[in-house]
Amino acid sequence: MSEPAVNAQKLSTTIWRHIGILGAVSFAIIFVFVLTILSTSVESTISTLLKLEKESILRQLKSGAQFKPSDNLQVYKSWAKLPEFISSNSTEEIVQAEGLSIHKTSDQAGQTVYSLQYISDKDIGDIYLLSSYSEAEYERLNSTIVNDLFLNSLVISLVFSLAIWLLMSWLYYKTTQPLRELSDWAQELSNNNPVSRNHQFNILELNEIADKLLSGIASEKKYYDRETMFLKQASHELRSPLSTIQSSLEVLAAKSPEEDLNFVERALKASKRMGLLMSSLLWLARDSSSSSEKQLVSLRDHIDHLVSELDFLRHGRNLSLSQNICDGSILIESSLLTMAMGNLIRNAFEHSAQGLIEIHCTDSHFEVFNPADPNLMEETGGFGLGLSLTQRICDKTGWTLESHCDGERYHAKIRWAFDK
Repeated sequence: MSEPAVNAQKLSTTIWRHIGILGAVSFAIIFVFVLTILSTSVESTISTLLKLEKESILRQLKSGAQFKPSDNLQVYKSWAKLPEFISSNSTEEIVQAEGLSIHKTSDQAGQTVYSLQYISDKDIGDIYLLSSYSEAEYERLNSTIVNDLFLNSLVISLVFSLAIWLLMSWLYYKTTQPLRELSDWAQELSNNNPVSRNHQFNILELNEIADKLLSGIASEKKYYDRETMFLKQASHELRSPLSTIQSSLEVLAAKSPEEDLNFVERALKASKRMGLLMSSLLWLARDSSSSSEKQLVSLRDHIDHLVSELDFLRHGRNLSLSQNICDGSILIESSLLTMAMGNLIRNAFEHSAQGLIEIHCTDSHFEVFNPADPNLMEETGGFGLGLSLTQRICDKTGWTLESHCDGERYHAKIRWAFDK
């Protein structure tokens, strides 16, 4: 099974993050939009009020009523009658063209803001409306408008953003609910259950995915059953002749002359190596994934025995051996440990190039280093069948197997959960 990508995340986490980003962006856009609209509305309202003020004054003047100036508003019928500080700082043509001119000037009362409006009427002629407010009053009014504008924009933006967020959350829930149903349904599947489906999803694509998933499981189960049956039958069929060969070789070793004894012993060790391989295959072919009973194992004695049994594989091949093994004992599945360690040691002895083979073992792991053989690398990937069998053993026992090649040396390492 391939390892998940380092940066992989759950779909729900990704979607919620995107919803959060969408909410923040939506809030910013809505806030700017509402602020712009309200600002335009305020300016439009002020302009409308000024127009209404002008219309009110025009009606009074046209009706013949006497206009009474106030502290804030005065009416002038010609440019020449305007206060000098206004006319000297303004141009008549510009004021008449733009219709509005605002000045800020100082007088005895302090800073004052003036607003000059121009009116041209065929009945009463030219009129200039001059409004004046103290700077403090003007700033207070402006600050009130700005604060209200900002607060209203913020409230409206929050309301709209919350509505969008709730809508997106609802869409997320409705969209992912079928995926959660598919996930829950897939989790209940196992090789022990019939490969059939009676659950229908509301989304057509999910039904297609479910059908393809069942098809893949059925194909995998068929392959698994065929492999298991083959391993069982092959292991049982080979065990009997292998036992006969081993017994015969032991008898033959006891009766052979000394000059032929070396060949008999090599054949006997090869048969034991084949027996170890058959034991591994037979255990892997079992339906139950439960491990064997744990026993107290002396690591040094255990590895020395395996090295002694398999040492003939490196004879005459210019291979030296270095061991660094702790003296402790661990409580572990002894038979499985024998298979796993034996496969790695046999693999190193049998498939190594010339050089130094290193074996290291502590109470938490076992590892083997051996020189790389480029020719073997092309044929088997560099580790042979032993590594594959050991991986299957580790998968069933909960141990972990690490292996790699740096170009010059192979490295295989087993880690296990243990009790001292």
